[in-house]
Amino acid sequence: MSDQKQDKKIKDQLSASEVERKKKKNFRKKLMSYFLNSVVVIAAVSVVYFYQPDINKPLPYPRIHSRYTLTNDTLFQRMWGTYRPWVYFGIGTRITREFFFDLMWFKQDQSTPRVRYNCDDNDQLTTYMWTEHEGARYATQLIRDSNLNITTQFLKGPTDDGSSWSVRVRGESHDPSETYSFIFLGFGYYGSGKRELHIDEDSKQFMVRGTQIYYNDYQIYNSPPVSQNKVQLHYMTNTRQPANMVKSTVLNNLKKRRGEKIYTLPGVEFTPEHRLDMLGLASVQFTAKTPFEIDIHSVPFQFQIRGSPPPDLTWGPGQLTKQLDNQSNQFQGKFDRIFGLSKKGYSPEEIEFGQVALSSLIGGIGFFFGRSLVSAPHHEGGYIQYGQARLITGTPARAKFARGFLWDEGFHLLLVAHWSPDLALEILGHWLDLTNADGWIPREQVLGSAARDQIPPEFIVQHNDIANPPTFFLVLESLLRLEKRGVIDSAKFHAFLTKAYPRLRAWLYWYQRTQKGSVTNTYYWRGRDPNLDTELNPKTLASGLDDYPRASHPTDTEKHLDLLCWMALANKIMYQLASAVGEEDDRARFQELSSKLGSLAHLTKHHWDSEAKRFSDYGLHTNDVTLADKSRGPQNVPIKRKVGRKPKLQLVSHFGYVNLFPLLLRQLPADSQQLGDILSSLDNPDQLWTEFGLRSLSKQDPLYRKSNTPTDAPYWRGAVWININYLAVQALQHYSTTEGPHTQRAGELYSRLRINLITNVFNQFQETGYFWEQYDDVTGAGTGAHPFNGWSSLVLLMMAEIY
Repeated sequence: MSDQKQDKKIKDQLSASEVERKKKKNFRKKLMSYFLNSVVVIAAVSVVYFYQPDINKPLPYPRIHSRYTLTNDTLFQRMWGTYRPWVYFGIGTRITREFFFDLMWFKQDQSTPRVRYNCDDNDQLTTYMWTEHEGARYATQLIRDSNLNITTQFLKGPTDDGSSWSVRVRGESHDPSETYSFIFLGFGYYGSGKRELHIDEDSKQFMVRGTQIYYNDYQIYNSPPVSQNKVQLHYMTNTRQPANMVKSTVLNNLKKRRGEKIYTLPGVEFTPEHRLDMLGLASVQFTAKTPFEIDIHSVPFQFQIRGSPPPDLTWGPGQLTKQLDNQSNQFQGKFDRIFGLSKKGYSPEEIEFGQVALSSLIGGIGFFFGRSLVSAPHHEGGYIQYGQARLITGTPARAKFARGFLWDEGFHLLLVAHWSPDLALEILGHWLDLTNADGWIPREQVLGSAARDQIPPEFIVQHNDIANPPTFFLVLESLLRLEKRGVIDSAKFHAFLTKAYPRLRAWLYWYQRTQKGSVTNTYYWRGRDPNLDTELNPKTLASGLDDYPRASHPTDTEKHLDLLCWMALANKIMYQLASAVGEEDDRARFQELSSKLGSLAHLTKHHWDSEAKRFSDYGLHTNDVTLADKSRGPQNVPIKRKVGRKPKLQLVSHFGYVNLFPLLLRQLPADSQQLGDILSSLDNPDQLWTEFGLRSLSKQDPLYRKSNTPTDAPYWRGAVWININYLAVQALQHYSTTEGPHTQRAGELYSRLRINLITNVFNQFQETGYFWEQYDDVTGAGTGAHPFNGWSSLVLLMMAEIY
């Protein structure tokens, strides 16, 4: 081979080698790039799937209420109270563990004792209601159970610190031959130190001594019971009983013992000085014919003290009667000064009705401690625990809804603020302390395992993108007015606002960020399921109006009128609060957004239906939706809805409470034609007007009184609800006192609607013994949960004409 050919061959081999080397190098680069990209993708996917936003991380601002300590005067002043609304009568504390004193009772001579303890509709009590409740020091409750009337009274001791208290329980039966047992439960869960239980069979007295964390030493004892007949005393002790097992523990131990004709507790073997370590539950049973009366006292106690406590720590029998009468008179006087019902010509029965409305609302305030569960789909179990919470809150209904609900609480506090501004601020502060780092507050407070045992599983886990109407801004608006009138101490109120302001701001920003619509400055409630085909109209639980009909086909193009109005109100109040605390930059921003959101031009552009002459939601909608005939479907297969005419983007044609929100939140100019149009349609009996109040959905609406599923009865589809009617009465009173072309018309509607509501709620109370969750729009009858002394108690503010 010639040199030239040899050189060429070598060059070709070198070139091929270089090409191969480059190919391998490029392959390695591609492989590395693929690997790195894979790592990035895997990391990104991991973040998406496993990272959760700051769900259980607290907002990084000072809490409004620091953790209670023994140096905090407020702790002792309000340490004990009727903070256990889910039982018929219970005295509890504001500490982090279960520590309480409760009442059970049952009638003897029954085949099986039917013990009354937790508030339960199945007990079918004639009524149970707080007739007087001061809020901190004094309360009286009436319970009617068939032939038996029970009066329970609570009174703080004579010391200013509130660390001692007395309870009086009196039972009277219409049948003097009946025998009843009253069981008192002293419960110290997770306590430390020693417990003592002493029983004196001769005098029918007991004494429990012990030590409880955050409370130090205590002593609970009774004065000798008063009865016209012989009183029998029995007792039982148990250790470390779970709080949700109290009733079953007692029931399992009630037996007819040898030689006994009645059901009794078993007792324990001990000597008077025998100490029981970690005594959880001490149950003391008194059995007698009525009338029966017993006084029980609790005082701070040191173990070296023996015998009776010092007389200045509690009330003697004669003193207790005198002090209870004195506190009752003080309650009556304060009630009359604030609400002035006697000056307005109300009858004694109507005034008592108003007092029950207030007292039962305050008696529904409870203390809760624990953690909520929040949805986290990619965590084990599908949820994580929210931050540990202490919460003082009102409860809508003691039997069915004995927990905190965010939008309910705003309405509760409208009444509480007029009775006790300090209590309203305290409760509001507890709620705002629940704000997480994202600015979210769970809408339902299911705190701890005991609370979870009492509610349906589907309501336990909260979702951190789901809102609730921010009714706390209604409360703040009311508090600002009360401050202007000199009812609230300005220094105290502004100290509260200084701490509350950054939390309120974070909360509002969360709404604006998470509930914003596809069009700037519009909003829609999250949580509607676009794939749900088993409901006639997919529910909107976040709105608080549950099954109130919205667009038939949920999409992110929806614009919800009520949420826009809530956002306009919230920004308006935040503008006022920013001015109060000197946040000038925020002040300008909130003022600008408030003006945009609440302007008539903005409302009209996005929500005004010029043909129907009303404001409406907007979304993908058709009215041609029905539920399939369930007789045609196989058993246990969910009934699916049928859609006839294809939906289209449009203003939603349903007419009811949602359409009234620009009126309800007083956002319409007094001289606007839109206000006149709404007022003209308001008293149409074929639409919303009834002699019992405004119905929630027009009588002419295709979904009026229609069930959402075969097993899901209509809820906000016709019934009269007091909270929305209160907003309507308040708005009509506002426009009746504001100069404009509709002043007279608003005044006429105000007078008629107010009287209709007061008359029906009063009549139903007289007939049934209860306030109700809602009222039938055809008959006026109370329906739903009862006693419902949440927002239905707002009837008192209507009676007093306080808005």
